[in-house]
Amino acid sequence: MSATEGTPTAQELIAAFERLTADFAAEIGTLATELDMRAVQARYLGRKGRATDLMKSLGKLSPADRPSVGEAANRARDAIEQAVQARLGELAGAG
Repeated sequence: MSATEGTPTAQELIAAFERLTADFAAEIGTLATELDMRAVQARYLGRKGRATDLMKSLGKLSPADRPSVGEAANRARDAIEQAVQARLGELAGAG
C-alpha cells in the first residue's frame, strides 16, 4: 500500500484483481451445484463482494491510473462470469 492514507497503488489493485480471478477459479472447481456456484459468484461480484470492495479504492487513484485498474476489474469480472458458465456447462454435461 502507498504511504498516503493506506491507499493501494494501481499496481497493487491490478494484482489484487488477478488474485481474485485465481481464487475464484480454485474455489469454483470443487462445487457441484449451480446454487453453490451462484453463492460463490455473489461473494466475488455481488454488491458486497470482494471485487466491489476493491473498486471502492478506484476513486482514490490518480485519474491516469484509473483506466488500467478498471480494465483489470473488467477482466476479472469477465473471467469469473466465463468460469461460471463453463462450470455450469460441465455440470450439465455430467448430469
